[in-house]
This record gives sequence, structure tokens and C-alpha cells, in this order.
Amino acid sequence: MKNRKGQLGYIDVRMTQDNRKMARIRYWEDVAGQHERKRRSTEWQDVTDWSDQQVQLWRMQVIAEAGVQDPKKPIPSEVGFESHAITWLEQNLPRYKKSFRKTLMMFIHRYLIPAFGAMPIEEITGPVVNKWVGLVRLQNGAVPSRKTLRHLVQTLQIIIGKPFAAREIRYPADARPKRRIYCPTDEDVRNIVFRAKGVYRLLFAMAPSTGMRAGELYGLHIEDIDFERGCILVRQSFSGGEIQSPKTERSHRVITINPDLVEMVRQYKGERTKGVLLLSEAGTPLHHENVLHRHLHPIQRSLGLPRFGMHSFRHYSVSYCARHGMPFDDVRMRHGHGSEEIMRMYLHLAPGHDARTLRMIPNIAVELGPSAGPSKVVELRQAV
Repeated sequence: MKNRKGQLGYIDVRMTQDNRKMARIRYWEDVAGQHERKRRSTEWQDVTDWSDQQVQLWRMQVIAEAGVQDPKKPIPSEVGFESHAITWLEQNLPRYKKSFRKTLMMFIHRYLIPAFGAMPIEEITGPVVNKWVGLVRLQNGAVPSRKTLRHLVQTLQIIIGKPFAAREIRYPADARPKRRIYCPTDEDVRNIVFRAKGVYRLLFAMAPSTGMRAGELYGLHIEDIDFERGCILVRQSFSGGEIQSPKTERSHRVITINPDLVEMVRQYKGERTKGVLLLSEAGTPLHHENVLHRHLHPIQRSLGLPRFGMHSFRHYSVSYCARHGMPFDDVRMRHGHGSEEIMRMYLHLAPGHDARTLRMIPNIAVELGPSAGPSKVVELRQAV
């Protein structure tokens, strides 16, 4: 990026008809979003009684306050953030997974362009973004979570091509309670599988048994199943109408399944030896919205269950493995989790996952002895 040379401005002097000496300070100033500068000047000032030194001090003060004396001041770009972001999308959007493109487009058009659209790239600095982070709101007026704000800032950094300094962006504390994700019980899962028909019975049986993500199940090919050894190779996913790689590198994994599920898959596939395993009546891969609205949610309503999505089966699978004594690392590898933080979140969403461990330690309640009865405060209230 080119820089402008610093300027000192100059003094414009004129004499009035009554021999009064008037002066003003003139200089060039950059305008946001424009390459060309504009002429600026102060109001006329009567300097008849001023010395030359006083006039020069006044000029220096005006130039310093305007901030135009910097010898390496960047020249503003003619292209604002909006046009730059749109060009960036045209050139880079196809490089991302189709499942992520929608989120990326939403971040840019809903949040970033309204905030920084007319601003030149070089003026999007850490302090500017830090101020915006404290003011941004979601469409419903709610404060975004700390995680959402980080994703927005990361997207902004990718588009403008420069990172902000460490700890330059101060994210607000996320004091909101965590969103509760329903984890079905063993009975819930059995009833859902029993009510489902055709390919959806196999889908709802495989989801809690394997812990695979919905996209991984929709993209599972017959060739990825080893019927002799009873295992599944997870190497791809189906989302947005196309086959793509799984969510993360750790999502590439091998899952062992029980013989009953192997036989269930074998009977469903029939004579087919290759291609997508789970197919709709039209012979196409399952569409996630159709799975939910036409099959899973109606079954849940008929059973009187809370409405939940396919991902809740994954939570169930993690809790089921933990409840039955599978080592922590094995549970993590089976489900393709990268961090312990995410893994523990899945466990905490499953009430009773630590019941097996609790049975191995003494009962604290018994050692405390019987209750001492109601307190004096309660007795007094009852007497009143």
C-alpha cells in the first residue's frame, strides 16, 4: 500500500478594508472510502496583534489535531469493504464445503457488510472491530454468544487478509445459560425405531448405535461397510446435495458395530454391492429436512416426546457408551471428537452418565445419618 507524505499546511493571509490582518490554516485531508483528498481550512482568525511565532504555533496545533502530519500516512483505497467482500466471495466461496457456504454468506451479508460496508480495508482496525463487537446484535435483538462473535471476527480477518493483534479484541463474557439439548432415553430410542418403517427404521437404529453424524449416515456407501469384521469406515458426508469430506480430520474413523445391526444392514441392502446405502423411495440419498419433518418429528409427536433432531442420537450414543464402562478415549475416537471439552459437554448433557462410577463409592447420604427434622424457622412459621 502506498503512503502519502506528511504535510505542514500553510497560512492563508488577507487584509481587510480597515487594515485588519486575517488568517486561516489550509491543508489536505483524506476522506473515508475515497482516493482523492479534500481541501480543508479553519475559520478566518483576526491575527493583527499576533506575532509571527504565535501564528506558526497556531498552524502547528491545527495540523497536529487534524493528524495529517504523519510522514507515512496510508492512502485510502478506492474500494470499500462491501465491494471487496463481494469480490472475495466470487473468488473464494467455491473453495469451501457447500455446508459451510450458507453460513459464510449469512455472516458477510447480515453482519459484516452492514457494519463495515463503506469503510476502506485499512481503516478496519482492532479498535474499530473491538467497539463493534460490543454493539453487534442478532436479528432478534439478542446478544450473540462469545463463540458466534469469534466466528464473525475470524471471517472478517479472512476477508480483509490481516489478523488482529493478540488480545486486541475483547469479547464480552457469555453469561447466558447453555442451551439444553435433549438426550433420549433407552426407551425413547426403542420406541422410535419400532414406530419407523423402511429405510427410516434402519436410519434411526444406526444413528444411536454408531453415533455417526446425520450427514455421515446419509453419505455412507455400501463399500464402506465390512460385513465380515462388523465395522464401518467413515470417510465422507452428504450435505447440500453433494458428497463431501467429513466435518473434521478426526471424523475419519472406523466404527465397530454389533452383529444384529450388521444383519439389519445386510437385509436392507439386498443384492446391492455398491452405492449409497440409505436411499429414499425415489432412489436418492436422504434429505435431512424430509427425515425430520416427515418421519422423525411425527413419530416423536405420536409418542409424546420432546422434539429433537438427529444430533440428539449422537449425544445418546456417547452417554450410552460411557454408562456401560467404555474408556473415555475409546468413546472419543469412536465418535470422532477432537477436544476433551466437546466430549465432556456431550457427557454432561446425559443425566446419569456417571451412575456406574457412583455405585463404586460409599453412599455419602447414609454416612451423614438421618435428617434432624425441620428447622426452628419452619416450626415458627407453622406456629404462626
